[in-house]
Formats: sequence, structure tokens, C-alpha cells
Amino acid sequence: MKNNSTTQLSLRKLFLLSILFTILAGCLCATAAADTKGSNIWDEEQRMPSTYNWTPHLYSGFYFDTDSDLYTESLEMTISTSGRTIESSNARYMTEVEPARFAYSDWGSYDFIAWIGKPYFAGYEKYDSGDKNDTAYFAKSNVSTLSDKRLYEVLINEKSERKISSGDTHNLENDYKLRISDINTNNREFRLTLEKGGSAVKNETVSSNSTFVFEKSLDNSGSIPIIAVHVRDVTDGKAVIDGIFQISENSKDVSSGKRVDAMEITNVNNTSIIMKNPSRIDLSANRNITLMEHIKIQVGDSSKLRFGLISDPITTAEKKYPSRSSVYDIYDNNMKSWTGRSYGEFSYIWSNGMTPENLTVDVKGNIGRTLNPKEISYEVLSYNSSFNYSDWGGFKSVRIAGDEYFAGYTAYNSSEKNNTTNFTSSDYNILEKGLISKVLVNNNSSRSYSVGSEISLGDGYALKLNKIEGEGSSKKLNLTLLKNGSAVENASLSENENYIRKTTFGEIGGVPQIVVRVGSIFVGSSSTEINISGIFQISDNTTDVTAGRRIDNMRVEYTSRTGFYLLNNDTIDLSRGRDIRLVGNLSLHVADSDDVRFFFFNQNGSTTQKSLKIILPDMVYPYQDIDIRVQASDGSNWINAEGVQVRVNGNSIGSTNSSGQIQYTVGESGTYNFSAEKDGYTSAFQMKSTTDPEKNLTMTAPLYIFESDSFLIFVRDDSYAYVTGASVYENNVLIGMSDENGSVSVTAKAPGSFEYKATKSGYGPGAMSQNILPYGPYFAVTNAPLSELEFFMNQRTKIPFEITNVGKEKGVGEVSISFNDQNTTKKVTLEPGESKTISYTVKPLTAGYNVITVGNQSFAFYSNESGKPAVPWDMLAIGGGILLLILVLAGGVWYFTQKKRGNQKTKKPAKSTKSAKSVSAKSATPSKSKSSKPANASQKSSTFGFLSGGSNGSGSGNSGSNSGSSSSKPKPKNTAPSQSSKSKENTHKFSSSNKPAELKNSQKKARENQEKKGKL
Repeated sequence: MKNNSTTQLSLRKLFLLSILFTILAGCLCATAAADTKGSNIWDEEQRMPSTYNWTPHLYSGFYFDTDSDLYTESLEMTISTSGRTIESSNARYMTEVEPARFAYSDWGSYDFIAWIGKPYFAGYEKYDSGDKNDTAYFAKSNVSTLSDKRLYEVLINEKSERKISSGDTHNLENDYKLRISDINTNNREFRLTLEKGGSAVKNETVSSNSTFVFEKSLDNSGSIPIIAVHVRDVTDGKAVIDGIFQISENSKDVSSGKRVDAMEITNVNNTSIIMKNPSRIDLSANRNITLMEHIKIQVGDSSKLRFGLISDPITTAEKKYPSRSSVYDIYDNNMKSWTGRSYGEFSYIWSNGMTPENLTVDVKGNIGRTLNPKEISYEVLSYNSSFNYSDWGGFKSVRIAGDEYFAGYTAYNSSEKNNTTNFTSSDYNILEKGLISKVLVNNNSSRSYSVGSEISLGDGYALKLNKIEGEGSSKKLNLTLLKNGSAVENASLSENENYIRKTTFGEIGGVPQIVVRVGSIFVGSSSTEINISGIFQISDNTTDVTAGRRIDNMRVEYTSRTGFYLLNNDTIDLSRGRDIRLVGNLSLHVADSDDVRFFFFNQNGSTTQKSLKIILPDMVYPYQDIDIRVQASDGSNWINAEGVQVRVNGNSIGSTNSSGQIQYTVGESGTYNFSAEKDGYTSAFQMKSTTDPEKNLTMTAPLYIFESDSFLIFVRDDSYAYVTGASVYENNVLIGMSDENGSVSVTAKAPGSFEYKATKSGYGPGAMSQNILPYGPYFAVTNAPLSELEFFMNQRTKIPFEITNVGKEKGVGEVSISFNDQNTTKKVTLEPGESKTISYTVKPLTAGYNVITVGNQSFAFYSNESGKPAVPWDMLAIGGGILLLILVLAGGVWYFTQKKRGNQKTKKPAKSTKSAKSVSAKSATPSKSKSSKPANASQKSSTFGFLSGGSNGSGSGNSGSNSGSSSSKPKPKNTAPSQSSKSKENTHKFSSSNKPAELKNSQKKARENQEKKGKL
């Protein structure tokens, strides 16, 4: 009777505890709803405002220095639930400049701005001894790079002390290095050399309590300090450095109109940057949308609209505290409850918005530096989790800060395939017995293996695929389960059959621990192929979560078949800068700040099975193809890791091959973040900055290329030497490698603009744009000798333009000419290869550079201020003297010639008379000059019906870029001389008004002689 009474009492207690737990769970769920004000996930069912603002307090992808309370970013979105969209311009990203203290505080501060989750330098304020905190100690003038639409990443900002001996070096970023030499302890000074790529860029003698500064010219910002090093002292033969600041030499362009994935910069000034979405963002269910670089929108697979922001760690702080929760801040985010909506490592069920994990700090008022026992409560509820091999359905699980644990199986029900377990006909609930088991493997990677392969599992288990037995439809796979190399059991399985390894958990036996799905089995003449469709494994080392059980700094208060509830067992000290483990991997980080500010994060503990590491080349150049190698370790040996997902700057580039390798093409100069991820392994991260190349590539191609033409692209270096083995891309598609002549043969495609790029390891990339022209006539200015002419303000000057049909067919074009807002056209008809010259008279209205546009080609010339050119009197004097000498000589020759003719006429009057008649007759005939007629060419007008002469060589040394150059000389023309210029040699014609005196006297004598003969 006593035992029965005791049993009944225990049942009553259990019943009451279950009711109490249910009430507490309900209260916790109700309390957890308060986390929506600090939620990273927007949930339609939570009645959240349609215009919602994400800040660094809520979203870990934005930059937030919690120690100094430094952040500048925010993202506001207006959501349309009916259309599941964010309409154009309804996503607004904004970041603003804020003063940031140097880690070495005596230097004061610099202008800081966060840009898409990264810290950037935006300028210096000139040092003012009266305002030390807000100005930079080593700044000689005000600098605002944001005014130039440029940002420079902050690479180093630290104050940690380090001692460096003579001859030693200390590595900085971007291949810079500090080298110490000639330490003089007596004088407390030494020689400090800054090297880049092994070459010294600056060296000077540095003394104690001084700052070494290296300046460099950056873009349009002038010469500014990019590296500062503070030397505290020289002691014990070592230099003591206690402050370093470094910014990147490579800028981030933030010009207005620049696109960043789904966003576009709409406004930039010297204090802020604003981006908006130019197009509608579709929030259809079960989508991941790249918003801007590593920042993405994850939309849940639900009929109700639920979405949040996700990202991969990119900054040092994010890697140290990955996937941090929303931040408690007494001033900006005074929330005290966290669920899967506010902490990405807590479980969140997208289909129904359920939050199985709920953590609450139960403190009235603001949270202080101490949390008393039972002031932190952590509720963990079980939920239906899916097998990654979906045909198996689902199982019951719980999560503790990102780690998934098995709680039970539910007997298979064909009407509830997703929520029940396909391979069991019984319920197995180990949580009810106060036990949970870590999920080690849950994948559906449909992979093929050969006979003899060994598949590694967790907890030292492995599957050995021994052989294929039988033939045809009766063939089977014989396998062995190994544990630490020793055989546990053998099994033979047919195609599409499950291998199940069962074990006992506490009082519950026959629980499936390892399940492997064997798919197809192929037997060929020389090889076999075994498909493994899915693997599921839970640990045989269980975790006890019975009431009263202490786990790290928490204690289990209640346990039921649906979950358990924990409270902090001891007082928790929230001293500044502390990391505090609560339970499992769930930890709490307290900011190193006067104000109480903290967040939760996932700290990997002893449960981690294996780790990864990334191996990169020592030197990485921009636009280089590199091999990334990933290795895995179980704590003793490192081996090449296959099937590891590799990400660069948060974007997946694929998985490693059987050699643990994957290839990647580096982009522009900068710093790249590499990560490697694989289930069951600790992720690896590595940051690598590119090395500036010693030489750059240039590309050249013909000036005019028409569709279907075959042409050569030549690749050269800075010294114009041909480069062999360069990769040449057309619109980002590899089209070939340059040969020993540096050339790649290309066949022109359809008309349009094409982008070409050349890359080679150790070289800066070359690039050019090339217009492919349509088949037909194409007119271009092939000569415009402006440099041979002189222009003056308010004075007319005629400019000849040579127009050539460089196309394939005869054509008629109208050449449009524009100058000083005046437009005219001239028509030209040209055969292929034919050229004609048209002229246009300009009258510059202002001194300085003027621009005239012919067709769509523009030409510049310089106009002097004076209306008339300066008179070169010295040259005129010399020329005048020479001309006078020529006239005197010519006059003498003419005089003696005429005198001789006069003498001859006196002796022979008959012949003189005839000559006089002839001359007189010719003098009476009017002069007919054909040069007075208008030339046919000047009667035709035209405008350009053509494009500009090719646009290849956009800043890349393109040989075709000299189209229409003003320095080109006119080409000789094969035109017949005008008839107006033809005249007989030694023939002169005179009118009565311009006859020489000698000729007049000769004619007079002839008439007198004739009159005398008549009288006789």
C-alpha cells in the first residue's frame, strides 16, 4: 500500500510539474514575443510594422564595435505583405561618418564610416592641440576621401604592446613590413625601415615616445598618412611598439549611380552614403536574395511572409563571435529576451514561426554588472526536424545554441510522411528519460563510391564497402561497420535498402543510431559504382538533461517529453571584456565598455569533432587564377579534404575535389576573406591581401572591326614587350591564351560593344572596349590637323577635316558639325577606302580650350587671347631684305632684256609692227580664269551617318585610340590639278592700265612708223 501511495504521489507530482512546465513554457513564449522589437526576422504573424529598420544592434552583418559603441549603418525596408515585395526605392541603406578613436588613444581620432559591414577610413581632421580627442595627431591638413567618393578600408587599429629585437621584422597588411635595426639603448633610439615587397619605402631614426608616419598619394586625395607606428620605448636592446594604424591603398568607389547587386548609390556627400533598390525585390517563399555583397535576404518557406538578413562572417570581430545575437544596450536596444528571431544560432521554424529556444534575463529595470542565480532562464523545446534525405521523413530534436540533438523518433504514418520516421514502426522518445544525443551526420549527398571505399562517420565509426555479391536483380552490397578501426558488424544490402545500426539509450533499446541508404549498384566490366543516397548518425555518448543536472553555468530545473528548462546556478559577473560560457556552446560576451553592453554567441567547445584549414599561395596577384587547398584534421593528422564548401567574401565558389583543391580567379586589388565549411568540422577562415604587380598588361586591336572580321588582339607589358601565356577574356568568357607574339586570334561576332580583359599571374590586368561595327559604309574623321593651325579669340580660322569611308560598302553620309552651339551638315558620298576633305570655319569667342564635334568625334584646340598673332619683325626684316634683293636682280634682268628688244625693233621695223599687232590684239582679249568657278566638291554637304572610330583601348594602351588625332598629318590626294592653274610658259598678258613704260614706248614708235608709211 505504501509503495502504491508513493507511486500515486509521484505521478501526482509529475502531473503537477508537467502542468507547471506547460504554464512556464507559455509564459516564456509570451515573454519571448517581446523580442520582436529586437528581431532580425520580420514576421507577418507577429504584427510587426510594415516599415522596419535593421541596425547593427539587431543584425550581425553590419559593423558594430561594441567596445567603443561604434556603428554607422542602418537598413530600412517598407514591406508589402499582399504582394510579398519590397517596391522600388523602399529599401534604404544609409551609413554616416562618425569620429572614431585610434586604439592608441593619444593619437586622437579619425573620420570613420562602415560600408556594407566593413570598417573604412573617410578622412582626418587637422591636428589641433586644443582639441586632441577629435583631431589626428599626425594629420597636417584636413582630408575627406568621401568628398572624392572614395573609401579606404581600415586594416589595422591596435594598441597591443610588442617588443622587437634588432634584425627582426613585424608584418603589416598589404605586404608591408617593419624592420628594426641599429638599436641604441643609451640614446633610446633605433633605425626603423618600412618595406613593401622586400624593398624599403621609408627609413628613419626613431626615438622613444615618437610616431613613425608613412604617407602616400591616394587617388585624388593627395598624400595622406596610411601607416602610423608609435614607439613607446627602447629597452633591453629591443624596440617597444604599442600602437599601429594602417589603411588600405586600394579604394572603394562609392560614386553616385554605382550598383551594388540589388542596390544603387543614390546620394553621396562628405558625411553620408545612401543606397536604394532601383527595382522591385521579390520576396517569394524559400528564396535567398543577394541584397548587397555578403548581405542577403532569407525568405522562409511559408505561406505567411517571414524573412530576415543573413551573412557570412567577414570582419575579425565577426569571426571571433560568429552569428552573434542582437545586442543588449541600455540606451539603444533595451531588450531582455532572445529567440530564433533575434539570435541566428537559436532554432527557428520558418514554416510556422515557432521559436523552440527562448532565453530571458529576468531583471527589473536595467541590467547591471551582476546577474544573480535564476535571473537567466533558458527554455529548450523539441520540434519536428527533417532528415536531409527527405524520403526518411523527420525526427524529434532539440537545439542548444546551434548544436542539434536527437530527442526521438515517431512511428511512421503514411499520411504524415514529413513528421514521422520512415524506417521505424515504433516511437522512441529518449528526451522523456532525460537524455539527448548529438546529431553527428545528417546528409543527402548522393555520392558514388567504388568497392573498397571507406566512408568516415562520427565518434570513430566508418563504413567499409567490401564487395558486390550476386548478379542482376539479386546483387547485394557487402559492408562492414568499423569503430576505431575494428569491425562491429557486417551486413549485406540490396539496392534501395537501408542499413540500420541500433543501440540502447538508458532504458530504451533498439534505437536506430546509424542509418545508411544504399541506392543503385552498378557493376561494369572494369569498375563498380555504389550510390549512397543518405546517411544519418547520432552519438552513442548521450547528454543527461534530467532535473537537477548541472551543465556548465546552468542547472536543469524541469524536464518533460517535450523539452527542458534551465536557470543559471551561480552569480554571473558581467565585468567588461569577459566571455562567459552558459551551457554547451552558448556563451555571453560583455563589451569592454563603461556601459553594460553584451550579446550571445556560439563558442565552440569540446564537442567539436574535427577542424579545417585553408592553404593559399604565398603571393596572390589581382586577376590571378589560384589553387585553394583545404585540409582536415581529427586532432592528430592533416589530410586533403574533399567536398568542403569554399567561400570567398561570403560567396560560395564550389566544393573541393578529391585532392582537396578548388580553383578561384582573384578580382581587383584588395583583401579577400576565404572560408571553408563542412558538416562535422570547425570552419576555417583566412584573410589574404593581394600583392601589387610589378608590371601591367596592355591590349591593342585594330581601330575599325566589322562583324565576321577575323582580327588579332595583342597583349604587351609596360615596356611594350609582347606577353606570352596571358588569359584573354571576351565579356568575361575565356577565348584563348596569348602566343609567343602576344596575340590571340578573334572572330568578330554581331555588332555591338564587347569588353576584353587580359590577365596573368604577377601582372596587373589589361582591359579594353571594342565596338564591332555592322557590315556596310562607315564614315570617320581620319585626319584633323588642328595642331598645325593657330587659333585666336574672335578671329576666323578654317579647319580641314578628312572624311574616309573605312567601311565595306559605298555610302552617302551627312556630316554633322557642332561648334559654339551652332550646327551644320555637309553631305559626302564615298567609296570604300575613299577620302574627301571638308572645311569648317571657326570663330572662338573665348580664350582657352575649345571643342568642335564632327559626327560623334570631338576635337579640342587652344585659342589665344590676342585677336592677331604677334608680328615677327626680325623675320619680316630678313624676309624683306631677301625680297628686295630678288626684285633688284629681276628688275636688272628685265631692263636689259627690254633694251635689247628695243634695239632690235629699231633695226627691223617690219617685224616690230607685226609683233605690235599681235600684242595689241591679245591685250584687247578679256582674261578668262577657270579658277573663278565653284569646285564640285564644295557644292556637296553631309553629316556623319557613322559612329566614332572605334572605342577600343579604354585606358589600356590601345593602339587604335588615335582616331581623328589632331597630331595626324593630312594624307596626299590623287586629284588632277585645276585648269585654272594651267598657263603657257613665258607668256604674259597685260591690260592697258598695267603695261610697262618700255612696252608703251615701243608700241608708240611702231604706230608712228606706220603713219609715216601711210602718208608716203
